[in-house]
Amino acid sequence: MPDTVLISSLPISDEVLRDLAKNVAKTLPIFAEKEPAAGVKKLQQIIIPVLETADLPDLENSHRAAASNALCAIIEHCAASDVDYVREAILNDAIWFRVFGIYLQRSGDAKGKSMRQMLLVLTDVITKDQSRRAVKLRERATSSFLDIICEREDRIKVKPALQGLAHFLLRDVVSLAQLVELFAELIKRSSKTTPGPVTSQTMFKRFLAWVVHHDTALSAGHVIKNFLIRARRLPTYGDQTDEQVVLPLWIEPVVQTLHEWPDRIQEFKTHVFPHCFQPAISEYMRFLAYLHFDLHVPHSGLLPNQLHNSDNHGCPLDGPEEFRLLLAAIATGKELTIVKDNTDTETQNCIEIRDGALYLPNDVPGNWMSNPEADVRLAGMFLSVYSTSVTKPVSGGVLRALRRNLVHLHTDTDANFRREVHGYTQKLFDRLRASTATLSKSKSKSGAVLQSRLTFPRTTLSLERSLLDHLKRDPLLESLSFIAWYIRFLEWELRPTASYQSRITALRSLTIVLRSGIDPGVPFASLSKSAQGQLNWAHAIQIGSTKLIRMLLDLILDPFDDIRDVSVSVLQLCLIALPQAEKERAMSMIPRFLARAETTMLRTGRADQADGVARAYGMLFALTNSEWVESTNTQFSSKLGLFEHLKTQLQDTLDVAHSDLSRAVDGRPVHGTFAALRYVVDRDEFYPLLASAPQDVFARWKRLHSDVVANVESLWSCVYHVLCADAPEGHVPDELEDEGSLDTKEILSYSWRGLKEASVLLRTLISKAPVGDGDRDLITPELFEKLGRLCFEQLLDLRHRGAFSTVSQTFAVFCRRCVSSNILLLRALPETWYQETLRSIQVKSGAITRRSAGIPAAMSALLAAEPQAGGKLFPRAMKDLVAETLVEAQSVNIEESRLPQVHALNCIKEIFTTSKLSVASEAYVGQGLELAAKTLNSPIWPLRNCSLMLFKALIERLLGSDEAQDWKERDRAKTSRFSYDNYPSLAKILTDLLEPNGVLQMSSTSEGSGSPLNLHGAEGVFPALQILRQARPPGNISTIRGLVEKLLSSPHWHMRDMAARTYVSLRATNDCYHAVSSILDPTSVSSNERHGRLLVAKYLLKKLLGDSAQTDGGRIALLMQKIVKIAQDCYVPSKCPFVRAAIIDVVSLCGVTMLRRPDAISELLHHWQTLTAQVSIGPKYNLGSSNTQGDALFQTSLAQLFFVDRVVLRENTGVNTLKLMLSDEYQGIDDALMLLAIEDPDTCCATLETLDTILHLRPSNGLTIPLSLVLAHIHRIILEATDHEVLSKAQAVLASSLADMYFRTDFFNLITEEQAMLTLSKLETQCLSAPPSNMQSALHLLGFFLDHAYTSYHKRAREILQAIARYVRLLRMTTKDTNPFNTRLSAMQSLSTLQNIFTMNPQSPKTSPLLLALLCILYDLLTDDDDEIRDQAAQTTGTLLRAQGQKTYKNTVPILTTHHLASYLTTTFAHSPHLAKEAIRRLTNTPQHDHIPPFSQTFEKASEQDPSLFAAEKQNQYKDDTLDAKLWSRILAHTSLPSRLRTELADWVHDGLSVLSQTAEKEEDGALGWSSKSEVFALGFRVFCAAQVLLRHGGERERVLVALGRFLDVADRRGASGVWCEVVVCVVEKEVLGRLERVMVGLDALVRV
Repeated sequence: MPDTVLISSLPISDEVLRDLAKNVAKTLPIFAEKEPAAGVKKLQQIIIPVLETADLPDLENSHRAAASNALCAIIEHCAASDVDYVREAILNDAIWFRVFGIYLQRSGDAKGKSMRQMLLVLTDVITKDQSRRAVKLRERATSSFLDIICEREDRIKVKPALQGLAHFLLRDVVSLAQLVELFAELIKRSSKTTPGPVTSQTMFKRFLAWVVHHDTALSAGHVIKNFLIRARRLPTYGDQTDEQVVLPLWIEPVVQTLHEWPDRIQEFKTHVFPHCFQPAISEYMRFLAYLHFDLHVPHSGLLPNQLHNSDNHGCPLDGPEEFRLLLAAIATGKELTIVKDNTDTETQNCIEIRDGALYLPNDVPGNWMSNPEADVRLAGMFLSVYSTSVTKPVSGGVLRALRRNLVHLHTDTDANFRREVHGYTQKLFDRLRASTATLSKSKSKSGAVLQSRLTFPRTTLSLERSLLDHLKRDPLLESLSFIAWYIRFLEWELRPTASYQSRITALRSLTIVLRSGIDPGVPFASLSKSAQGQLNWAHAIQIGSTKLIRMLLDLILDPFDDIRDVSVSVLQLCLIALPQAEKERAMSMIPRFLARAETTMLRTGRADQADGVARAYGMLFALTNSEWVESTNTQFSSKLGLFEHLKTQLQDTLDVAHSDLSRAVDGRPVHGTFAALRYVVDRDEFYPLLASAPQDVFARWKRLHSDVVANVESLWSCVYHVLCADAPEGHVPDELEDEGSLDTKEILSYSWRGLKEASVLLRTLISKAPVGDGDRDLITPELFEKLGRLCFEQLLDLRHRGAFSTVSQTFAVFCRRCVSSNILLLRALPETWYQETLRSIQVKSGAITRRSAGIPAAMSALLAAEPQAGGKLFPRAMKDLVAETLVEAQSVNIEESRLPQVHALNCIKEIFTTSKLSVASEAYVGQGLELAAKTLNSPIWPLRNCSLMLFKALIERLLGSDEAQDWKERDRAKTSRFSYDNYPSLAKILTDLLEPNGVLQMSSTSEGSGSPLNLHGAEGVFPALQILRQARPPGNISTIRGLVEKLLSSPHWHMRDMAARTYVSLRATNDCYHAVSSILDPTSVSSNERHGRLLVAKYLLKKLLGDSAQTDGGRIALLMQKIVKIAQDCYVPSKCPFVRAAIIDVVSLCGVTMLRRPDAISELLHHWQTLTAQVSIGPKYNLGSSNTQGDALFQTSLAQLFFVDRVVLRENTGVNTLKLMLSDEYQGIDDALMLLAIEDPDTCCATLETLDTILHLRPSNGLTIPLSLVLAHIHRIILEATDHEVLSKAQAVLASSLADMYFRTDFFNLITEEQAMLTLSKLETQCLSAPPSNMQSALHLLGFFLDHAYTSYHKRAREILQAIARYVRLLRMTTKDTNPFNTRLSAMQSLSTLQNIFTMNPQSPKTSPLLLALLCILYDLLTDDDDEIRDQAAQTTGTLLRAQGQKTYKNTVPILTTHHLASYLTTTFAHSPHLAKEAIRRLTNTPQHDHIPPFSQTFEKASEQDPSLFAAEKQNQYKDDTLDAKLWSRILAHTSLPSRLRTELADWVHDGLSVLSQTAEKEEDGALGWSSKSEVFALGFRVFCAAQVLLRHGGERERVLVALGRFLDVADRRGASGVWCEVVVCVVEKEVLGRLERVMVGLDALVRV
């Protein structure tokens, strides 16, 4: 009988389960023929084993799916039965609710389809049955869903609960009214306070809370969708009262949630907004109006009434946050086609609502692309290029906006931002392809499909701006013109001096353009998926050119790996797309490039250059012929010749290494050749090419292949003694000790890089080469075994971390190949290697450094190679390793110990952290936790250390690595990522680790541990506390909480602190108030326990006071009363400074909380005075110093409370108290600060931080003294203190507060002119001679005082202008790119404080040079290496420009800001000799205050080659010297140029053109030629820009034109930079056309005469 089989064995096999699902009617009895009791018993005998099987935690997915299907079949059969007792039986808790529990608990471990089917069946049963029992089940199930979703305790059940609730709403299992009622009951049960009104809106926000998590966002979205569908069907939905218009229920919860989680807006765009915005567009318009659409979106004319926020509903978001949300809403609306572009010619500039959509003008999103906020820029680009109709032409306004903004969109430093830009570029070209094809078809006379591709009209390829107006009238020509411009722009972005961001973005964009199909030469297989569709380009343009190919070849040796990778891909596409003749010319450039590249690689030995050479060989192999052909360069004429060349090169290099390692290290690196062979072998066509070769050719291939394999073995013998030393980082082989020119870094680099590339090559060979004894097999089984053993021995012997990490991946490939092979010899190897790995654990038990080196990697590789389903090696290995760890270890000392347990533990840790073993190891996580807990008891430190690392790995696996290290309080709600139900033993493990009579006993007393600082025996407690903090156990946790509470009496401070934090995390927020009372009740306790309990109180108060919903003014008053009693009982009697300090901290926390609350009442102030009196703080108390040992913490806490109390404005102050406060005995804030600054600087710094916190709170409840007085007291510290740390902190606090205009005016009204001038003097001194932190804070603060002095002290104008001049010199000194970031940032912060100085008259001879100097400094900061500084510089530049009269100027990104700044300079300082001099200095890159050096000297320095192995990076990676020269030449062209400066510049230009021409004549250029070096390229570009300036000013035009022509002639013949040549041609053409234009004007004048 089938049921007998079911009962007799668990788990039931999947075959039996599948048979049961198919034949359920045959398996189940005929219930109509049986008595109810017998029938139910028979049903239970069959279904219970199936339930037990389905609920097993370690069941495989397929097996669980079979069990689930069987359950569903049984329930469906019973539900369809005509027998009443059977239908009632399946509604019993033992069946229906058991299945329901399996659905919730096991959904994460099962196939989604089977769990979905289970949910459907369960729902069908209770919806079709209308009995009271079924109705009760609906309510219970819904309550369970809500409990899981709202209580957030068991994360693993949340997703199925959300899916279940969504399905219940869809099937009308529960109504909204019932849902709200059940939710209200849940809130009432879970909250110990009186809950507020529960509405559908309250519940909706709980659902939204799960959208912010990536794993639950989709399911939460389904709940929201079905919830809103049901809500909108209600007759009361959207009802309006007489008083106000009611918002749709979703608006406020959505905005509030996004206010808490602003970085989750993408999840809302995907999973929430579509359901909220549709189908009622009126709700969408209400949402836009709620976000103040009328304020954020520029519009001309009348705005539709629906978009005005006339209801006065307050949005909780600030301006920028509100704007970002508005943009996200508009972007989603466009995707949903409820936002469209307004193309109506009559109303295209207006915002309209018609035809169920919002119509926006084209120029609105175009302006957003230049916004300072990244999200706004992306939204602007998306809205500009996106359209649901790809055939719709892109408007001219959008294309012009893209031309203006792509230059900065391409250079953004955020990789995710650039990835989004690439996605939008792809959308743009898809749309351009379809729209231009449609426009071309409509323009053709017949309207027929074009048979051949059209060429781009010449007008679209022109650079003349005069043609742009003509193109504006034709959307087709405008689109084609944009494409041509974009290709030129991408080529320009590949220049040698461009930033990394510009180069990589241009390369990836070039890939998009090439794969779009615009170049007809690109093969169909290489096109993007969208380009392979029906809509093809009507026009064609050839992208590849000599200039582009040369630039791509240069980039193959770029320092950045991704640039090398993409440049090779783009170059290969360009070469393939070229016509044959041009392709041959381009291919002829490659041999010389390779020769230069190899020379460079051999000179430096750098890894990036070697990789570039290797990639070039791989590309060349793909492009060369398969057959041998005649060529002038025979080694590159065929694939075989190329491979033979590389093999010979490798052999020669290894011969040098064997004969003279020092010579090999110094000039014959081997890693480049190994890498080149790897790129060749790794090509998909390599082994098929060999297989199809004729026998004689294959024989040559096989011989070469064997030689390469032998060379891999040969290298190991050269580097073994370096990489297998115990400390390879400092090891020098004996034969190299006398080589003074070599250091350990170079020797190690040669060895490690060589082995790395050789191992990667071997990995490729083994994974792809045919293995066997056949004629066409390249690796014999014997050779395979030999190579595998070599790799295995390397893993056991290597001590270099990078080396054994690389080799471990190669060994993993060997293992996988063995498992998948049909050759018996190979299939037997994993078992052999496994046994040898186990033996190595014993053999190498004396070498326990470097985390067992490669032994764990070898073990994990062997286990990962085996199929995870049904594998036998994994359980066996776990058993063997666990057994090894449990053997009692013997250790006299570390040097003499043999600890194989260390290797075993490290192997187990490696298993749990290997992703490929995650499924197999899941069932062993509990065992791993138990093992880690046991071995934590070891008296041997190495074993405890390994156990801790194992525990840490398991915690990271359970909680996630970001949470595992987080001991700080989180503002956002925490939820565990795993279920305790899946690890039944975990709760007991945690309990055992926390048990005071266990391992903790030795650390609970100082006698047991030898010292209270010794935590031996307590290491396991911290992982346990860590798990409890991040994942609160379900159910009753009173036992665990009690154990944690016992830890509060630990003699270890750190233990008490962690226990206190954990105890707080085990309390719900709504329980914190009662927990504070209970934790502080016991009085007869030790000092340690009292301290621990006070720490709990402090953290509970922080948690409680951080939730405004849980703490009103009355509750705070009650808490303060409670703390008054505690202070009475603990503070005065206690002699322990730690206890007293903890009480003081709690009181201080109450004070800061009182100041933070806007609703603070006088009752709180009364309690505050009572509370401070209990700890002897008040007007009569004066701070003093203490020299008592161990008193420092108490003194710091006491001082912080003292200052909090002094800031509070006491009420009902009596006459005596007033007299005291006015007497000399009263200690004010300034006196106390000065006392601390002199006698206790550390405490002074801590109190300054406390005052800073209060100042940033900006209390508005009238409870404080004027805070400007506090700033005045801090100012006194700056004037009188001498301690550097105190000065630095005081300056930083004052500067931070003065940034707020709320304080600035009042503060400067309090200080005198003499004090301000004295402060200026002291701050200048600090900037020049103080330590870095003092200098930085002083410079920041100096800006405030200087700005105030400039506008306030007119009688000292001369003195202040001199101070500003000194300030400018300070800024120049601190903004140098060689300075640390903090120094440059302080200069930027100082500049940002200026307001009044920015209003200086640019025409005044006294102030003009100063303003110009500040502008030049701002320009330098706009091109700083750090984006934070650049962004602040852009904002400050905007402030300056507005101060100078450009009132409508809007802040933008730094790149565009530099252009606005340049425009201002040319209009305001056009006749300034200072600007002319500065512009020439910057154009020629001359140091400050120097004359222009001879060009030949500069050129020689720029041409120097760097032979170092580790090249020093350019200090400023962002600044582009080419763009810098271009901008300053533009400024200089519009500035008056004195004759002396013009002559000096002309001489420099003439010398420069002469040197460049001579160099071009002498040295042939080309890829990697002399002009490819970035310094030389920038220098040449400076010469050409300077020549253009001279031609503009009319200085020696003939001489300059002749020199330019001579250079152009030589450069063209000798292959100089194509960018150079284009620039020179543009300069000459512009001058010639200008002369012709002047001639025409003269002729016209003569004709008119």
